Amino acid sequence: TGKAQFTSWHDFKFKQGDVVKISGGYIKSWKGIPQLTFDEKASVKKLDSSKLSKAKVQTQKLPLYELVEKRGALDIEVEGTVIEIRDGSGLIMRCPECKRALQNDECKIHGKVKGKPDIRTKIVVDDGTGSVNSIMGREITEMLLGKTLEECKKMAEKSKDGHALTDMMRSLLFARRINIQGNALGDEFGTTII
Repeated sequence: TGKAQFTSWHDFKFKQGDVVKISGGYIKSWKGIPQLTFDEKASVKKLDSSKLSKAKVQTQKLPLYELVEKRGALDIEVEGTVIEIRDGSGLIMRCPECKRALQNDECKIHGKVKGKPDIRTKIVVDDGTGSVNSIMGREITEMLLGKTLEECKKMAEKSKDGHALTDMMRSLLFARRINIQGNALGDEFGTTII
């Protein structure tokens, strides 16, 4: 009734949509996300796919305090109020090799590079029981702003101080109640929904 990432150290010839019962694996956690691992010693039995409907595998809706306690989870939904638009929101440059956000035109891995433009939204959401960070990529940011990456680039170029885009984000999102769906990762900096 939930979702988990898995690593199989043996090719069981899985196909998308297969329903299987796995015995003899183990669960570990990475940044709060459970991961199933198994190999050829595991018992893997393919089941009738009609026995488990997709409707039974639902997105898990959680209050924020529970998500923070879990320190991460796959396929969750939370609701809260945007209490901060974080630095690093708006127009950013990414490494053309690894897609990491650049700091001062440098990639942590590839050094000085000519970056590719992108946009993202980084926010803090609170529901009264806890708060989490959330990072939303280009597609969702374009949808939230009602502007394409190209329009955002032009907006940033016209802005004297370069803050027009983040100011727009603040006016559209700050103090708004929103639902967020995604995967949550926990680390020493807290819980972040991607």
